[in-house]
Amino acid sequence: MTIGTALVVVAMLAIIAWQVDKRGAWKIAGKVALWSLMVLALMVGAIVGYVYWTVLETEREFEARLESEQREVETLASEGIKSYLGVSLGMQKNEVAYVLGEATTKNDSAHGDADLWTYDNDADPTIRFIMFDAGKTVRIACGNAPDCPRLAGISMYDSESAIIERLGPPPSPAFIDEKGVKHLRYGPPTGGVAFLLRQDAVFRMGVYREVAEESH
Repeated sequence: MTIGTALVVVAMLAIIAWQVDKRGAWKIAGKVALWSLMVLALMVGAIVGYVYWTVLETEREFEARLESEQREVETLASEGIKSYLGVSLGMQKNEVAYVLGEATTKNDSAHGDADLWTYDNDADPTIRFIMFDAGKTVRIACGNAPDCPRLAGISMYDSESAIIERLGPPPSPAFIDEKGVKHLRYGPPTGGVAFLLRQDAVFRMGVYREVAEESH
C-alpha cells in the first residue's frame, strides 16, 4: 500500500467516524455492546454453574455409593448380604416375578429340589439367575455383562487380587471346579457372597443362602 492510498483510507475512516458520531450511533453501539456483554456474562455464568452443580452431584453420588459399599463390607462377615438386583433371599416366586417380571426361562427342578429362573433378554444386557429351594429364593446372581451392579464394592471383570484387596482373603480357601471356574466366597451361609472367575476375571457374582455349586 502506497502512502497516498493510506492517506485516502485514513481520511475515509475519519469521515465515517464523524458521520457515526454526528448521528449519535456511538452511544447506541455502546449500549448494544454493553447489553451483549451482559447477556454473554449471564450465559457463561449459567454454563459454569451447571457444570459445577453436575460435578458436585456426581461427587455426592460417588461418595454415597462408597459409603453404602463400605457398610456392605463391614456387615458382610457377621450378617452377610441378603439382597441383590432388587431381590432378597427368602422371597417367594410370585414376589420375584413382581420385581423382575416374567423369567426368560424356567428350569423347574433342574438341580434336585431347586428351581432355576434365568432372565436374559434384549431389554437388559445382564443375565440374571434366581434359584429357588422349596419355593423360596436361595441364590441371586448376575453375570456375563459389564452392567451387573457392583456387589460389596466388586465390579464385573475385577481380578482375584482386586477382590482380596477390597475384602481380604476369603474365609474358606478358593477352589476351582471341574469346569475351570474359580469360586471365592465371603460371609455366612445365610447371606454369603460368591464371586466366580475365569481367566482371573469375575464373570458372575451374587448372594446365596446356602453353600451350593455356583456354576451352571
